[in-house]
Amino acid sequence: MRQLLTEGILLAVAGGALAFAVAFGLNSIFVSKLAEQLPRADEIHLDASVLGFTAAISILASLLFSITPALQTIRTDLNETLKEAARGNTQRHGFQRALVVTEVALALVLTASAGLMIRTMSHLWSVNPGFDAHNVLDFGIAGSPAAHGTPAAVRNAFAQTTDRLRSIPGVQAVSAMLGGTPLTGSDSELWYWVEGRPKPAERSMMDLALFYAVDSDYFKVMHIPLLHGRLITPQETENSPCAIDVDEDFARKAFPGQDAVGQHVNLEIVNLKCEIVGVVGHVKHWGLDTDATAKVHSQMYIPFRQLPDAVMDLVSTGSEWLVRTAGDPYAVAPTLKRSITDLDGRMVMFGAESMEDYIKDSLASRRFTGLLRGVFSGLALVLAAVGILRGGLLHRHAGKA
Repeated sequence: MRQLLTEGILLAVAGGALAFAVAFGLNSIFVSKLAEQLPRADEIHLDASVLGFTAAISILASLLFSITPALQTIRTDLNETLKEAARGNTQRHGFQRALVVTEVALALVLTASAGLMIRTMSHLWSVNPGFDAHNVLDFGIAGSPAAHGTPAAVRNAFAQTTDRLRSIPGVQAVSAMLGGTPLTGSDSELWYWVEGRPKPAERSMMDLALFYAVDSDYFKVMHIPLLHGRLITPQETENSPCAIDVDEDFARKAFPGQDAVGQHVNLEIVNLKCEIVGVVGHVKHWGLDTDATAKVHSQMYIPFRQLPDAVMDLVSTGSEWLVRTAGDPYAVAPTLKRSITDLDGRMVMFGAESMEDYIKDSLASRRFTGLLRGVFSGLALVLAAVGILRGGLLHRHAGKA
């Protein structure tokens, strides 16, 4: 029994050391692959707790699988052992075969799980986000030429910035935006009720919708399809009646079995009554895989210039912008930054990221999980193969004996 336990401890030490070495090597590979996708990836490392867990689990596994044959040895009668050796010791080999079968079964379950994860990732990459992410750059601008100015000055300053960015070579369309870019995790929501229906007594009883305050070129930037009616135009200004576009989910929820175009809705907080002039496609704001289960799903698009005067002072200190370019959006970013600074030294561009990268970031956790499952399933299959090979050799050796 001491001999079996000693052999088990030696195997535990050797196996644990090898496992720690493999983990140390794989950790650097994982970190380098996920540095730009997983928050705080540079803090992932092997510490004393990992080393202690590795040592403990290795020793525990070795003791468990060493005690079993040791206990069998204690209870074994020598005469019976010699007789079983002559017959091939089918009981012992049956136990070994059961262990190998269990190991292979668990390895196949893990491999199947990894395969399903890879298939899911493949399906997610083919999901239409509701817009064309190719060659679209999102960035923020801190400050404006009319910070804390009059509402008219702020609106004109945004129009001036838009014209300046649109004139840059390689830029096809530009739009300021208030409300949160899709897939970034940020959002803005408004309560609303349909004109002609009783106003709910409390806001909690009203419907909620995501809102985006945008320029008319926003739909050119994002390539969001128009399904019915028309898109908002530059003629929708602070001097004209409020007009909005809504997505197909908004139209279906607020006007089931009816035509949403021409209907009016009242918007809380901003105190606007707006006419729906068009219905556009739904954008997966919350993510390619989680948008359908989001609590707030409907979407509305309000012309930026038609935001109330009270909001203008708030947006004058910072804004978000989307630009569609003819080529690589990152190649245009330095020119955009210089143009913004030249327009006014108090304005600073920051946080430039392409919409394609936003899509990649939204799937980063799933990619990381899939990578780990793939590695673990591969190791499990290798261990199962070693178990099969070892069992075959032992059976062969026993047969010769």
